[in-house]
Amino acid sequence: MRDMERGSGDVECPTGYFVQLGRRILFNDTQGFVWLEKWPEEQAATQVFEALDRYYGEWSYEPWNDNEPERTEDEQEAILADCDLYLKYVASTAEENLIAYGYDEWVRFGRPKAYPG
Repeated sequence: MRDMERGSGDVECPTGYFVQLGRRILFNDTQGFVWLEKWPEEQAATQVFEALDRYYGEWSYEPWNDNEPERTEDEQEAILADCDLYLKYVASTAEENLIAYGYDEWVRFGRPKAYPG
């Protein structure tokens, strides 16, 4: 497979800024630390990237229009805690080179902590 390069996140976000480079993900945080994590296959790195991107999207949430309500601090914390659990699940499956459930499937199956297979 051709190496995939894409970036997302923000150094201020708990995920940091991250870039997928094929089966590797490069991270950068607010302190200027940079580190690289390598996954068994590009598909595993893609799953982790997408879970990180979901977390970043929820962390940087802003209502799209006036009809969409603001989130309370408690709601935001609960959403980010859920994203964190999902990210841990995806990372554990990626380490085993397994295909993780998508977020909606993961919720539907009761938010498993590890791959059920």
